[in-house]
Amino acid sequence: MYGSNRKSFINLVKDKIQGYPEETAEVAGVETKISSLSQEETERLAMSINSLLYGAPDVIVENVADNFDLVVDLVRAVKSFSRSPYQGIRSKEKGLQIIRLTPDVFTYIWGATGATNWTYEVTIAGVYDYVGTPDSPETTAEEEGLIIFGFLDTSTTKPVKRVQIVKDGRSKFYQDLSFEYLCAYDSVPYIPLEEPILILPESSFYIKVQTSAGTTKLEPVGFKVLMRTEIAKFFE
Repeated sequence: MYGSNRKSFINLVKDKIQGYPEETAEVAGVETKISSLSQEETERLAMSINSLLYGAPDVIVENVADNFDLVVDLVRAVKSFSRSPYQGIRSKEKGLQIIRLTPDVFTYIWGATGATNWTYEVTIAGVYDYVGTPDSPETTAEEEGLIIFGFLDTSTTKPVKRVQIVKDGRSKFYQDLSFEYLCAYDSVPYIPLEEPILILPESSFYIKVQTSAGTTKLEPVGFKVLMRTEIAKFFE
């Protein structure tokens, strides 16, 4: 992350920490059944996010807090498939947990596998595969989902100008990443999406970027919800 946070995420979402009933609702443009979430589960979720945002600048903390209801919906959607409670750090084998979107969460970064960080040297301006590819999109299993709030680039050059997110091969979302204008007014090189992108269970997606030449450290800011058993695989 970048910078330091002075605001408490828990305080920002305290009015949203409550129980949620099982219902059918529209999530990410799809009418779907979402499970109930107890007040204890919601509180654990907020505490997990508070820990994950440690060291994050206020602009990111506030952006995530403003969209905490979408994170709750995502967890409820994943829970409806997994039938497992959200337990956070206390998760047992069948419990749900939330993690940051680090490079090892994805299979393809900048068109290649095995990325360990977000740094990439763009030698020729053009359109590039950033996360996943059209032929090999990233996928979510039945018991996982993710949300992207925006993009951060702590590099000096910040060459990426636009981003395109394609969900399930058809739903396309575009946004300019005008870091050069943002940095004139704000020291934190973070641009929130007009609306966070939710990737539900059993979905696919890929992200393309239009960029000039230069070194980029473009990083998607968001979370992945998954079973604790899947987290263990990162250490294998």
